[in-house]
Amino acid sequence: MRTISLILGPHDRRTPSEVHRALLPRQLSGVKHSVFPRVNGAVPFRFYMKFLLTLLSAFVFLHSSFAGQPNFLLVMADDMGFSDLGCYGSEIETPNLDKLAAGGLRFSQFYNTAKCHSSRVSLLSGRWSRQAGDESLQRAVILPEVLAPAGYFTAMTGKWHLRKQPTDFGFQRYFGHLSGATNYFTGDKTFRLNGQPFTVPETGFYTTIANVDHALKFIAEARTAKKPW
Repeated sequence: MRTISLILGPHDRRTPSEVHRALLPRQLSGVKHSVFPRVNGAVPFRFYMKFLLTLLSAFVFLHSSFAGQPNFLLVMADDMGFSDLGCYGSEIETPNLDKLAAGGLRFSQFYNTAKCHSSRVSLLSGRWSRQAGDESLQRAVILPEVLAPAGYFTAMTGKWHLRKQPTDFGFQRYFGHLSGATNYFTGDKTFRLNGQPFTVPETGFYTTIANVDHALKFIAEARTAKKPW
């Protein structure tokens, strides 16, 4: 079973049109860019996200029909520097992430909304944050709500910072904190594990390490259940 990794990182000097053509199969690269609506000569961010989600959905359908359902690992980092990953030219060694990038899809452009929660809303829904209902997500359908009915094991770890909990929006497994920020060593009272309160240990705890540990457990659970994730 193939795993497709989507790593969101800094942009390069290519134009959106060039990136768009790079993402398309060769036989489609000649399609005129006028299929995307333009505002002041530029294609709005939301149309690129809609295109990406449409392409992703088509890819899932094709693979489920002909080659089995691929796994998807989506990594998004807050406050990451322009080139903090090796695959983007960093002097810092990040071999594991570099391997994921080499075998997956590395975005060369990603436009944030200047806040983590609204960027997360756009990433999950493919819509501008305000269109999606902002923190409520009441006017959007997000990725796990589409993938779960298709037989996928859906899981998330990390900060949520939106209303309700990830388990209310299609994620079958979740570990992390619902707050916008927390002490990495002591945590806070918003930590959740699969929708239930999680008590942070008094010693030997670090938030990002716990996030990765639970992510590995969730993937192992999906593999045991023989489900795509």
